[in-house]
Amino acid sequence: MKRSLMAWLVLLALIATACGSSEPGSPRSLAFANEPVVVTVWGWDGVFLPELVDAFEASNPDIRLDIRTSGFDQHHIGVENAIVDDGSLPDVVAIERSYLPNFLAYPNAFVDLATFGADELAPTYLPWRWEEGVANGGQIIGMPTDVGGLALAYRSDLFAEAGLPSTPEEVADRVRTWDDFFELGEEFQRSTTTSNFVDSFESLYRVRLGQEEHAYVNDVGQPDLDAGVATAWQFSVDALNSDLTAELAQFSPEWNSGFSDDSFAAIAAPSWMRGYIAGVAPETASLWSIVPIPGTGGNWGGSQLAVTDRGENPEEAWRFVEFMTSVETQLELFRINGNFPSTPELYDTPEISELDDVFFGGQNVGRIYAASVEALRSQPTTPGQIELDGIFAEGLLDVQLGEADPDDAWEASRDRAEELFATMSDSPLQETDAR
Repeated sequence: MKRSLMAWLVLLALIATACGSSEPGSPRSLAFANEPVVVTVWGWDGVFLPELVDAFEASNPDIRLDIRTSGFDQHHIGVENAIVDDGSLPDVVAIERSYLPNFLAYPNAFVDLATFGADELAPTYLPWRWEEGVANGGQIIGMPTDVGGLALAYRSDLFAEAGLPSTPEEVADRVRTWDDFFELGEEFQRSTTTSNFVDSFESLYRVRLGQEEHAYVNDVGQPDLDAGVATAWQFSVDALNSDLTAELAQFSPEWNSGFSDDSFAAIAAPSWMRGYIAGVAPETASLWSIVPIPGTGGNWGGSQLAVTDRGENPEEAWRFVEFMTSVETQLELFRINGNFPSTPELYDTPEISELDDVFFGGQNVGRIYAASVEALRSQPTTPGQIELDGIFAEGLLDVQLGEADPDDAWEASRDRAEELFATMSDSPLQETDAR
């Protein structure tokens, strides 16, 4: 079911035509003349690149895409509300990983993509990314797009200023485990530098929780708040108590400035953040380096494309989903925007295995990110996962602000989480996704 190389070359040739004028005889004008099928697509701002939309329409002149976007949270809440209230839905919806467990609770709202042969494509993707889109009953709800493999990005100049090892080889050897990471961070804080070691507890909590065998539920989908989440919580509290963090809210103006004003020296950086750092702190080019994240890999980002059961054109919708999640399109997305593929067969291609990032001093970063996502394993999820993330993040923020004792904040967060689980168990619409 994969496109051949020749088909992809033809597609690229069509892109050039599609991106030009709509003169009579062009693929786009021909499509309109033949009254193409309109496939409606919902997503959030920036999720569908115009270049790839044009490429699909050029190679599928019988289909026109009607793409509507909104804010990230607004999009997901709107889709879920439409499902619950039996409202109208488009042919295709994009669902980000953090929201995905909520939608797996409504498998009947989506077409099982196995009916289109999607199950044959499973070996194409990272196992854990594939399994994230499969509901409890085995229905294939969504196809994986990209991933956001995690690495540790650090300022080599600030490490050297603190008297610490600063080359990627030296630093990688010093942060193989999280105990190593803490030891290095404490050495950094004891130095005369005025910078903090890491940016925020948020990135540390996210990484540690993602590396645990379980997050909020066990293998049979029952709440388990004394394992993975407790470990990630204590890890973050220890970082706060050791004054390792700059206590900045991620994506705040102060955090953005922190990349260049020496507020912090290290950050858990997904692959897409390379471009983000270069955009907000261009003057720090060649000062940043990347090493593997401590522990067993990590991920922040990625989404699924799903075909709804209320759309009017499921076959054409599937053609779009298959195109957007194909090996060829994921490589093109990586070339255009830096989104890391979820298709491991690309990791040995020159585009990734020989990826030397000029902003990061010409360092090879592709192999580091590939190893990070290949090391991850599946983790049981639950509806309400994004709400649970928010509950414990808010509790940690209270600790950071000095508004709550860590033990009190933990108990309050735990109580809120149990209340959320109780609410979900009372809902006849929710089906726990335990795989």
